[in-house]
Amino acid sequence: MKNISSLCALLFLILLGYTPFICAQTLSDYSVKGVLVDSITLEKEPYATIRIMKQADLKNPVKLAVTDINGKFNERIPAIGKYLLTITSIGKKTVIKNFEVTPTKKHIDLGTLYTKESTEELKGVEVVAQKPLVKAEIDKISYSIEDDPDSKTNTTLEMLRKVPLVTVDGEDNIQVNGSSSFKVYVNGKPNSLMSNNPKEVLRSLPATSIKTIEVITEPGAKYDAEGVGGILNIITTGTKMEGYTATLSARASNTGIGANAYSTVQIGKVTLTGNYSYNYENEPKSIIDEGREDYTSDKYYNLVSHNERKNKGNFQLGQLEG
Repeated sequence: MKNISSLCALLFLILLGYTPFICAQTLSDYSVKGVLVDSITLEKEPYATIRIMKQADLKNPVKLAVTDINGKFNERIPAIGKYLLTITSIGKKTVIKNFEVTPTKKHIDLGTLYTKESTEELKGVEVVAQKPLVKAEIDKISYSIEDDPDSKTNTTLEMLRKVPLVTVDGEDNIQVNGSSSFKVYVNGKPNSLMSNNPKEVLRSLPATSIKTIEVITEPGAKYDAEGVGGILNIITTGTKMEGYTATLSARASNTGIGANAYSTVQIGKVTLTGNYSYNYENEPKSIIDEGREDYTSDKYYNLVSHNERKNKGNFQLGQLEG
């Protein structure tokens, strides 16, 4: 009981005194795009792993990504220079393409790139491990966050934009398999705090703490997820997710102000989440007059309406879940 009291006190302090650190990223003006196609069937190759490396340093990729469901890719390049692009997928030959980005040629279009089945007979085999970013199985697709170098500087929500079958719009609203109805699991177990507020939690969670994100499109009976569009199963680098996260937001306009604080604390098996919102509205009086003439009716030929509206007041909302 003493531990629970301490957790509540810590959560309260976080909600009151947490000051978020905001880091701005500068997007590059350089990019490379193309589409991967099977040379025999002419079918698009989805979820193939793309590696972009500087020709002077082929060991450290500057960019890792995957083709979308239509085999297309459009990736930003950090700076001008000579690059090597490779595209690999299971059972296919590796596609290799050299290109150069210059101040006058900032956006490179590689057009259609063709691949084919790998059926060569080898006398000897030398295995060079290059883990794919995406692994497709019958009922799920896995994206390896830890193998993507962007995870070192991004949040989990930003990395989620790269995961197949997951879309994140400009307001950070998440859809899984085209549906806003989904559940979030952590290490194979349901996590209510993430399911209830996924964008707030994932925005505060560093991607370096995530190993893999699985998109389960057809959850079986063991997941108890009937009626949802899918499941996001987040596999962490450790066995536990301990610590705290907090997010503060505020708004202001000529009609009112508002603020929101959201925080989670997890120590061992005990998890607490808290949310507090305050809003003050002072909308000026508005008057709407409308008139309509109905030539098909003698009784209701003229219809006039008059509406007045004014709103002033404040409301607060708090929630604590354990």
